Amino acid sequence: MGKVLKDAVFTAVRRAQEAKKKFGVDKVIDATLGSLYDEEGNMVTLDSVWDVYNTIPNFQKAKYASDLQGNLDFREAVKTWLGLKEAFVVATPGGSGAVSITFRNSVDQGDKVLLPDICWSPYLVMAREQGIEVDYYQMFSGDSFNLESFKEKSIEIMNEQGKLLVVINDPAHNPTGYSMSSSEWVEVMEFLNSLADKGKITLLNDVAYIDFTKKKETSRNHFKLFDNLHPNLLVSVAFSISKTFTAYGLRVGGAVILGEEKEEFKNSCVHSARSVWSNVNNSGMVLFSDIINDSEKLNRYVVEKEKYVKMLADRSNLFIKEAQEVGLKTYPHKEGFFVTINVDKKIKDKVFERLNEELIFTINLSSGPRVALCSVSLGKCKGLAKKIKNIINEF
Repeated sequence: MGKVLKDAVFTAVRRAQEAKKKFGVDKVIDATLGSLYDEEGNMVTLDSVWDVYNTIPNFQKAKYASDLQGNLDFREAVKTWLGLKEAFVVATPGGSGAVSITFRNSVDQGDKVLLPDICWSPYLVMAREQGIEVDYYQMFSGDSFNLESFKEKSIEIMNEQGKLLVVINDPAHNPTGYSMSSSEWVEVMEFLNSLADKGKITLLNDVAYIDFTKKKETSRNHFKLFDNLHPNLLVSVAFSISKTFTAYGLRVGGAVILGEEKEEFKNSCVHSARSVWSNVNNSGMVLFSDIINDSEKLNRYVVEKEKYVKMLADRSNLFIKEAQEVGLKTYPHKEGFFVTINVDKKIKDKVFERLNEELIFTINLSSGPRVALCSVSLGKCKGLAKKIKNIINEF
């Protein structure tokens, strides 16, 4: 009792919707929505996905999953799609479920989880729900991943509690759109393998946006570093079919587990799954395995999705180019759904309110206004950086 959820995202979305009703859609820039929208303002629904879904028999849509761990065909399809053939997979309700059960089974109540200081806010909600404290590493040093802060805080927590749970949301980090370089990943994994001499480590790699990076062929390169893990180092990759298929309400994802203790961790996750959500949407699992295991269906999906990857990249490239031209500071951004404005914390809230007054709706994060490029057409992206910069200049 006594818990009250205050969600800044849904509050901002509601304000944007009210403005569109009052002033008209054309007058409003709604950069709140974390779902992919096309250039006409419609949520992207992939024909290559839903045409297959509509062929699934009703009994498959109605029935329970065949296994609490997730349907076998689904688990194999996830491993194939990600290229992680040695992993164990536990089906989850979206990527959120994968994050939640990883938290639940990696540390004890009162322990800490180490998060980037700029991060997806539900991480905090999940931690607090499970009695886990949070601590932060500074994500950036200049335009790069802050390896020194990552190492320093990891060592500090390992020394405090004898184990470590650390989150890296990569590639296409939410809310900045940063993707780590190969060399950054190499250094991270070398460090974690070394630190594992001192105690057990779980690395949670949240890859929710992996299939909307600019180059799919390189988005999975860092997975090779998970092949030879220290016996005390376990990796849980949180995969979201909600994002991959732009099927957010389907609520299907997976915890993809690697490491010497992967079977024990998988068993713990299945136990948690049974106690929290029982089993995952059967039709969503059937849908994913049907597409991944059929070359014709898969090719149709990839071709259709890539059109929207390009659309998203065009928006990103335009916004960042214009931001640089007008001197608007953003956190390092390479790709993905979001970009976050780097604004002085003293004026951040005032900037947010002034943006709303100008019918520009963003999410007011502790790090600055998050702009959801995924939901803003290219036409509305044009000139947006200048509008934001002008408002910041008022203060």
